[in-house]
Amino acid sequence: MSRLVVAALVLLMSVGALFGAAAWNRSGDVQSIRLTERELELPPRWPVDGVDARLRFRWQARGEPQDARLWLPDVKLRELGFTTGVPAGAPEAAHVYGRSLPRLAWVAFELDGPAWKAIEQRRMMTAAAPADRAVTPSPNDSRLVPIDAAVSPDPLRRRYADAAVIVLPAVIGMRYRNLPTEGPSVWAEVTSLVASDVSIPAHLRGRLPAARPLPTQSAPRYEVDLRVGRLGAVWVADVR
Repeated sequence: MSRLVVAALVLLMSVGALFGAAAWNRSGDVQSIRLTERELELPPRWPVDGVDARLRFRWQARGEPQDARLWLPDVKLRELGFTTGVPAGAPEAAHVYGRSLPRLAWVAFELDGPAWKAIEQRRMMTAAAPADRAVTPSPNDSRLVPIDAAVSPDPLRRRYADAAVIVLPAVIGMRYRNLPTEGPSVWAEVTSLVASDVSIPAHLRGRLPAARPLPTQSAPRYEVDLRVGRLGAVWVADVR
């Protein structure tokens, strides 16, 4: 059901563009942010022949239960329409949360802010842990982190108007896990964006690298000036 709703929203955005909604989407309260290759990566096969060349969003999933509940506590999940009243340790918890349908929401993504710095600090600490638990930080990690969610974009845009934040339509899903070493856990996370790719205008494609990045790359090779319109549709304004 959720996949059908997401597909319908993508179709609505596309059809709306054909009938003039694109101009309305790009007018008024347009959000701007500068992302790098860490957050907008080249497609697996690059360069791409044809007109449909796209960059793909990358973000921090925040899939660990404790971290996830910092930005998606029960009160927030209930606002989004999830059921949260069943304790994680209850016998029926696996059934209830395992059958919980994903929800469409608007999500605020922060770039290189306090949330990312906290994630980076935790990874630095675990890098010194035993090999089976270590998580080595990478300079190629995306620094775009989900920090808030709501049923409509306007409250988020007002709340983070002065921060390096973009608000995008996304899908949030519930997760349940019961490990012998940790016990049962329930949390939610962003599973996908409604539109996970952004088209590269033909006149800007020549500014992108001629090949995919090497595994040893330590710094992003390009920056993208991204715009987000009223409907959540995104477009590339410039590439450097």
